[in-house]
Amino acid sequence: FGLIFHYFLFGYAPFLSNTFEELELKILDDAPIKLPAHIRLSEECEDLLKGLLQRNPDDRLSFQKFFSHPFIDLDHMPSDSSLHKAVYL
Repeated sequence: FGLIFHYFLFGYAPFLSNTFEELELKILDDAPIKLPAHIRLSEECEDLLKGLLQRNPDDRLSFQKFFSHPFIDLDHMPSDSSLHKAVYL
């Protein structure tokens, strides 16, 4: 999910590569994941994205932690009633 989230935010994959060999090197690299500096993200969004993009699956954000993360606000997710309210406003 982290790859898709990164793509939606920035318009390209986090390990964008021209060859499979280059992709493999980027995935296996120990360097911290760098997010584009020209796009401002909230601290919560950045923390979630970095948690999802951890190369080591053991360090990656778990399913449970994803849904309890402060950036994921399930209490205020869109619904039929919020659509009607938005149209009214």
